[in-house]
Amino acid sequence: MQTLVQKDTNISLYLFDDTKTISIGTNSTTVSSDGNVEFTILDCNSTNVTLHTSVENKSDYWGWKYKYDGSSWSNNEDYTEE
Repeated sequence: MQTLVQKDTNISLYLFDDTKTISIGTNSTTVSSDGNVEFTILDCNSTNVTLHTSVENKSDYWGWKYKYDGSSWSNNEDYTEE
């Protein structure tokens, strides 16, 4: 698995399967599969996010629920379910 995290908080915004190609650019991030862009994330770019690869899957994953520091997951204490 791969996770895209905020640089300043380590909050995991997205969790992707290893088959996806994640390209972080200066203005946005693109998610591709087999060379075809599936979607673009406009508010994630090289200044504010980091991609971590080879991360363990979280069966109850939800964006913003966890933090990832590059080696392990932790709960995001500010996360609330709505």
